[in-house]
Amino acid sequence: KTMVQDFRTLASDSNVIYTTHSQYLIDKENLSNVYIVKNVNSKISVQKYFDYVSGKSIKTSYYQPIIDALEIQPFNLDVSWNKVLLVEGIYDYIGLKLFAQLLNRKLDYVIIPGTSASNLETLISLHIGWGAKTTVLLDNDEEGRTAMKKYKTLYPIIENQIVNFSLLSSEYNFEFEDLFANDDKKLLYEIANGNKSTGQVTKKQLQQSLAVVLYNTEKQAKLKSKITQDTLQNFQKLLDKVDNLLK
Repeated sequence: KTMVQDFRTLASDSNVIYTTHSQYLIDKENLSNVYIVKNVNSKISVQKYFDYVSGKSIKTSYYQPIIDALEIQPFNLDVSWNKVLLVEGIYDYIGLKLFAQLLNRKLDYVIIPGTSASNLETLISLHIGWGAKTTVLLDNDEEGRTAMKKYKTLYPIIENQIVNFSLLSSEYNFEFEDLFANDDKKLLYEIANGNKSTGQVTKKQLQQSLAVVLYNTEKQAKLKSKITQDTLQNFQKLLDKVDNLLK
């Protein structure tokens, strides 16, 4: 039994608030109630984790324990760090990791999330410097297309490895969220939250739901039994194409 489980028991009939710098005290099944606390010049501010990482000005150090808890590790000895897929953000990482599990695919590369489509230069430079086979996957939206053009100019050595979702769909402005059928977005929300969706599932609701389901084996099994073939096939095709790029 862990302290996190103890906190869940306490929270069944009361409110529990605690602060931590430890990855082992992050409740991965309850990320929607995790907050980032900042102390800047003696001014304290609190912001939901999901809102913070969706912002434009963020510092990884503020949520490093969460990254550690989610096991986002570039040098995990279980996989070859000589191959890496760089994605726009943590939700792309979570979604790809979840569907790799649902499809029973063991990835022979690591997935590293950035902080936005336009802010991947450091990660790209580091992995090129380490000699890793590097692929960059971006949304096919305005920001993603602009970033792709910039990275192809900056890193011609991996020009053919810098791609967006046009490799999967000819649909303009195709983003990560478009991999999901609308019914599956609702299904994910309902499984993650335990209640029916009252309307269209927003991008943020989908992201939060993915994080909850990934780290809950019971919810993951329920999703696997009900999700449509359309969504599964989208992820199957995407992972196939990434495999080919990282051969």
